[in-house]
Amino acid sequence: MDRWVLHRLQEVVRRVREAYGLYQFHVVYTTLYNFCTVDLSAFYLDILKDRLYTSKAASPARRSAQTAMTALLEAMVQLLAPILTFTAEEVWQALPSYPARPRVSISPSSRR
Repeated sequence: MDRWVLHRLQEVVRRVREAYGLYQFHVVYTTLYNFCTVDLSAFYLDILKDRLYTSKAASPARRSAQTAMTALLEAMVQLLAPILTFTAEEVWQALPSYPARPRVSISPSSRR
């Protein structure tokens, strides 16, 4: 299930980047909106919540879900950053740090 959502995320990333390159912002919006409402909310997150609530903290299934959700959040924030700059920056700053997390700053003060 987690591999499916990460595969689906890569399809969304490809389509959104292509749409940004062509200045087709309506395609960016509809792609992200449909991914969030159809793939995530109506399907993946509905099934995932049971696994997160019932599995032990160190179980492979729960850790897999957490890893997939982290990848989803980081990708979504980066895809939304050109449109929702301030919101994306606030989310990015609130993300917990971990050793493999890319040290990318999307704030204007880091562009020196």
